[in-house]
Amino acid sequence: MVDADQIIVLAGCITALFINSMLIYLTVYHVTFIKGTYKKMIIIFAFACILFDATEFLSRPHLHNFNGSLTYFSHNHIPENQIFFYVVFIDAYAGLYCSLITFVAIQFIFRYATLLGKRKLLSTFYGFQSMIWVPVVVVPGIVFCVMGMILMQPDEHSDGYIKEEFRQIYSRNIKQMARLILVAYVSEDANKNIRWKNLSYCFVGSSILSFIYSVIIFCAVKMQINITKQLKHVSVRHRNVEIQFFKTIIIQIALPTIFLTFPMMPMLVIPIFDLEISFHSNIFYWALSLYPALDSIAVMFIVSEYRTCVRKILKCGSAVDASNPISTSNMHQISPAS
Repeated sequence: MVDADQIIVLAGCITALFINSMLIYLTVYHVTFIKGTYKKMIIIFAFACILFDATEFLSRPHLHNFNGSLTYFSHNHIPENQIFFYVVFIDAYAGLYCSLITFVAIQFIFRYATLLGKRKLLSTFYGFQSMIWVPVVVVPGIVFCVMGMILMQPDEHSDGYIKEEFRQIYSRNIKQMARLILVAYVSEDANKNIRWKNLSYCFVGSSILSFIYSVIIFCAVKMQINITKQLKHVSVRHRNVEIQFFKTIIIQIALPTIFLTFPMMPMLVIPIFDLEISFHSNIFYWALSLYPALDSIAVMFIVSEYRTCVRKILKCGSAVDASNPISTSNMHQISPAS
């Protein structure tokens, strides 16, 4: 039976598929001023957003805070022999989220290196050297996944802690659900002892995200300080293009921060304080399903050449390549020796 959650997430998934497919189509066939590395980044990120939303629709991940616990679970009704598969599925979704944020950070690094003329750093984005960025994207996601599987594995205590809560809220037997559970404390003889294995996931997860955001903030601040000075000697058109892409990547990190990180971080740290609370994340995941579409809409809205192509498609049924192509992938030319 399809419920309201599935309908909302499906709508977000279909919207993301349409919008990101349009972005890929325009980038590949019509918007000619984007070339090289940054063109590949836009296409890869759009495909990743489609995969992200599709994974959410299929796995139906949810978070639930109850007192000193955090439960990450799939809302799907599944046979007992498929529970482990769905645990891996929702865990992979969390890892994909982490890799998406990492990929945004790499876009910041690339624009930072381009704008400030960091030749040595910029050279790593071209040719065979660009392969070093693959593990930079993949490894944080894998660590996020593996740590979740290791540190949040349910046991008798964690299942018992939330059993009645899930029966009342979801009318479900917790043992029949794909889940990862964090219970911060265990009560023994009127004392509360810390469950370090569970609680350490809070520190691992927050440390990974904090490092990624530190890189993003560093690059953003440096670009903001230097953008006027660095673009003083280039053409007006090129200056406008660079400013548009600076605004785009700011939006690209603002959206996941608003839709993903701000809601998730409080839920992640609440178990530490062992508050009396019962909160589920339906609204959070409704918003989350819209993020991949909103990200690509932001790109097409801010960058003027995308708007031009979209208007021509709507008006004439076909788009004309953007005129006066400018390569934004390498504003500061680098030599093979750099």
